[in-house]
Amino acid sequence: MKILGKILTALGAFILLMTLVSLIPTNFWAIRALDMVREMAIYGATALLIAGLLIGGPLRGWIAALFGSVALINLWNIMPYSELASTEIDLATAQDDDHCFTAMSANVLMENDDFAAIIDQVREIDPDILLLTETNTPMCANTRRRTLSERFLPAGSKCSIQTSSRRPVKTRQQSKCCCKRPITV
Repeated sequence: MKILGKILTALGAFILLMTLVSLIPTNFWAIRALDMVREMAIYGATALLIAGLLIGGPLRGWIAALFGSVALINLWNIMPYSELASTEIDLATAQDDDHCFTAMSANVLMENDDFAAIIDQVREIDPDILLLTETNTPMCANTRRRTLSERFLPAGSKCSIQTSSRRPVKTRQQSKCCCKRPITV
C-alpha cells in the first residue's frame, strides 16, 4: 500500500505540474494542447482522489491535496463555458429581412468528387454569402465557374478559399496567394 501511495503521490504531482503549465499565457501548441483535456482531467483527478483516500496509506492527505487541486483548477477554467455560468451576451432577436443574411460554407474537395451535389445544395439554400474551401482543383473551379457565376459576385479569393456574395461588396482587396495557380471566378 505504501508503494501505491507513493505512485499516486508522484502521479498527482506530475498532473498538477501539467495543470499549472497549462495556465501559462502563451499560444505555444504543446501548452495549449493541455487545455483540451480539462474535463477529462477533472474526472480522472476525482477518481484518483477517491482511490488515494481508500488505499493511499499515510500519504492520503498529499494525494487528496494534489488531485483535489488538479480538479479544482481545471473546473475553475472550464466553468465559464459550462451550463452553470451566467449569460454574458443575450442572443439577438429576430430582425426583418432587410437586416438579416444567410451564409453557407462548404469544403468542396474533401472526399468529394460530385461537385454537382454541392451546386444543388447551394441553389437550394440560396445563401447571401458563400464560402467555399479547397476550390483550387481545375475540375472544381470549372464547375463553380459554370454554375455559380450567374448567382454570386466574387468577393475575394485566397489560395483555395473562395468567398462569393449576392449582396454588393464595398471593397475588394487583392492578396498574395501561397498557391502556384490561384483560381478565381
